Amino acid sequence: MANDRMNVVEFNRQQNRSLLKSLEPGDLIKVKSGLFYHWCVFIGDAEVVHVAGYNLESANSTSSFTGLLNGYTWSLVKKENIWKVVKNNLMEKDNQMDKNRTPFAGDEVVSRALSKIGYIKYHAVLKNCEHFAKWCRNNTEESSQSQIAVLGTAVSGFVVGGPLGALFAGASAIAKLLYDVAQDEKEEKETSVYMYKNRYM
Repeated sequence: MANDRMNVVEFNRQQNRSLLKSLEPGDLIKVKSGLFYHWCVFIGDAEVVHVAGYNLESANSTSSFTGLLNGYTWSLVKKENIWKVVKNNLMEKDNQMDKNRTPFAGDEVVSRALSKIGYIKYHAVLKNCEHFAKWCRNNTEESSQSQIAVLGTAVSGFVVGGPLGALFAGASAIAKLLYDVAQDEKEEKETSVYMYKNRYM
């Protein structure tokens, strides 16, 4: 088992080193993390910008139901060495969104990523690391992993309670997401009103 583990790690490192040579600033990469991927923006010189959270797992907690239930929180966008983020995991280049959305030029992608360094709002389903990366490159916040998470909630409901369980779980997940969106919009509106009053009064 130990030898198999070492073989996998060495294979990943070789693949990653080969991929790194072909990457250009502005490319999106994803790193396998459990059932899901952690997304980053490559900015050159073996560095990436990504939604780091406290660790790779917490920044990509879509795989757990708690990620869906926790709602919005705060996470940290950081610039880091690519090897610190990837570790022994396998990374892939993924600019597939370019087929549907025209990407920014590489230097603009990098600029957009760097402009977000610091704390940002985070939601495991509505605003995660994949949303961030695709916003930087394609100006759209989309996440295929989020769709899988919601579907997984419905499937789990089916396993526990059959068709009605699936319906209830799916409806509950969607209702929770709609609530989170409404709360986020309310907070942004209140913040805007507060800033306006303090500026002009």
